[in-house]
Amino acid sequence: MDYQLDRLAPRSRCMSIDQGTDTDVSAVLDQLETDAAAPTPETWCIARRRLGWSLEFAASEIGISALHLDHIEVGVRTPDNELVERLAEAYGVDAARLEARARMERVPPRYDPDTQTLWLGWLPIETAGFDNDQLLTAIANTLRTMRSLSEQHPVHIRTFDLTLIAPLLDLEDKQLSCRLMTSLGLSPAEAVTLLDQLQSTGD
Repeated sequence: MDYQLDRLAPRSRCMSIDQGTDTDVSAVLDQLETDAAAPTPETWCIARRRLGWSLEFAASEIGISALHLDHIEVGVRTPDNELVERLAEAYGVDAARLEARARMERVPPRYDPDTQTLWLGWLPIETAGFDNDQLLTAIANTLRTMRSLSEQHPVHIRTFDLTLIAPLLDLEDKQLSCRLMTSLGLSPAEAVTLLDQLQSTGD
């Protein structure tokens, strides 16, 4: 589970979208339908926001919890084909033109000290010789790739991954909170929360 979602009520953390603009809703939905192979988390979020729906209202229309929809919009969870159809129907998209993202083989998170390789999913992260900036950037880039997120999208780390990441970081780094903000795209409050959890894990 996402470290944010362990503590906070569901809230959308998708890209900020001005709902007062004159952008044609149908154009946004057309983009969703024609995205290569499968819609990204951000695309689902954009479709919802352009309809003016709150996270809670959209979730009730789709028939899932707000927390589940929030997970989809930040890329922590991938909807299966059946849920893609329900999302498409709720947002007024032709489900026949959509496919769920290809599911990769599930790889348990682990760290190999012999090769200094970290796995938080199906892509390995080589950590040898990395300082805090380099490690956090590598983690952010890898998670964005696996979750189909843009470079600007915040990256949220699951609680059970913290035990693998904490020993690889210099937790005495006075600038670590700022590095978390910069590398992962977190807000100051989110970075402080994550730093507290990393330090608790590392104790």
